[in-house]
Amino acid sequence: MKFKILSITTLLIFSQLAAATSYFGEKKIENLMIHNSGTIRLFLEGTPSHTETCDFKTPLTLDENNKFFKEMYSALLAAVKSNSKIGGYVSGCITSWDKTYPRIVRIDIRE
Repeated sequence: MKFKILSITTLLIFSQLAAATSYFGEKKIENLMIHNSGTIRLFLEGTPSHTETCDFKTPLTLDENNKFFKEMYSALLAAVKSNSKIGGYVSGCITSWDKTYPRIVRIDIRE
């Protein structure tokens, strides 16, 4: 019985960790880099406040395999053009050239 309870508790903890997201703060975009690999690198003013444990805290990366890549990329372009602040969340890391970078999963445009 103890083994079952311990197993269930462990599974619940790991499933929560796998689905965790981390807020990166509300900041202006300093640089939007479009890489030939298909990824978008996002450099924000200051240091992002997320808690992801990637090799680098910045740049944030928008993965071209994201279901809403086009919509999120359009939102980033609109934020750059209007000089608006953005907020949002990252979850997990993307590997590029043997280094990992935070993966953007949500973008909010601020006034």
